[in-house]
Amino acid sequence: MRCLICNNKTTFLDKYKFNVKSDVEYLGDNDIYQCKDCNFSFCHPMPKKIKLDQFYQKIYRSYGRPHEYDLVDIRKNYKSFKNLDYLNYLEKFINFNEISQLFDFGSGTGCLGYLIKTNYEKILINSAESDNNCKKILQERNYKNYENIVEIKEKFDLIISLHSLEHLTDLNIINNFKNLAKKNSYIFLEVPNCEFNLSFKSRPYDSPHLMFFTKESLQKIAKKYSLEILNLSYCSIPLEENFKNMSNAKKKYENWKKGKFKDFPKSLIRKILKKIGIFKTYENSSKKIYQESDKNLSNLRVLFKVK
Repeated sequence: MRCLICNNKTTFLDKYKFNVKSDVEYLGDNDIYQCKDCNFSFCHPMPKKIKLDQFYQKIYRSYGRPHEYDLVDIRKNYKSFKNLDYLNYLEKFINFNEISQLFDFGSGTGCLGYLIKTNYEKILINSAESDNNCKKILQERNYKNYENIVEIKEKFDLIISLHSLEHLTDLNIINNFKNLAKKNSYIFLEVPNCEFNLSFKSRPYDSPHLMFFTKESLQKIAKKYSLEILNLSYCSIPLEENFKNMSNAKKKYENWKKGKFKDFPKSLIRKILKKIGIFKTYENSSKKIYQESDKNLSNLRVLFKVK
C-alpha cells in the first residue's frame, strides 16, 4: 500500500470506525493505513464512486442524521462566531480589496463566502456543491454554482475548502485547485487534525472521513504541489472535548436507518433549547478558536500562496 502523498510504503494502523452503523453499505468495511514518512493516513479500500455519490446525494443530510441542515437557521447565522473567526484570520494575510473572484469547493450553503461578499461587495462568489437543499441557499446568495469542477473555465484569486478534503478518495483536487488559481492567488483549507497517536486511537469514529491529515502531511502536500505556506495552524476546540461530543453523537445516531428514524428534527430541538437558553453555539462562546501552536486542538487550517 503506497502513500497518496509521497508514494512511500504504508502500514496498517487501525480498523475504520463508524458513527452510523448502516453507512457501511456505502463506505465499505475498511482499514486505515498510515505513512510513517509524512504521517498521512487514509482508508483502504476506498469506497466505490457510485456508492459515495449515492451516500452524499441521498443519505448524508437525511432527516435525523448528524449533518441534517437547519436551513432556516443557516440563512440567519452566516455571521456566526466561527465564520467571523475565519474572516478575521484571512484578513491577517489577504488584502481583500485585491480579490475579485472567490471559489468555495464543497461549499454547503456558502456561509463564509457570503460573509466575505457582504464585507467586500465587488467580489464574485462561486461554488461547487451538489446537495439540492444547499443549492437553493447558494442561489439566494447569488453564488455561481458548478456541480463538476472540470467544467469551470474561470480563474480565482481565493479558493476555499472547509472540511471537504477529508471526504474525498484522493488528492487530485489539489492539482485542480492549482489549475483554477490565478498567479499569486490563495488556497485556504481546513481539515480535522488527525495525529494518530495513543490518545487519537480512542476516537469514537472516523466516518464519513476517508483521508486523515496532520501538520506534517500538509507540509508534504505544499512541497509536492509547489505551494508556499503562509500559515499553518491548529484551531477549534480541544481534541478531548471533540471526542466527548463525538461519543455523544454516536450514541444518538449509530442505529439510524433510512425511513425508520423516529426522533424530532434537529432544527426543532434547537429552537426549543434556544428559547429556554440551553443550546450553546459558537455565537455565544467567547473562546478564540484560532491558535498558532496547540497541537491538541481538533482542526488544522492552512493558507497556501500559489506562486
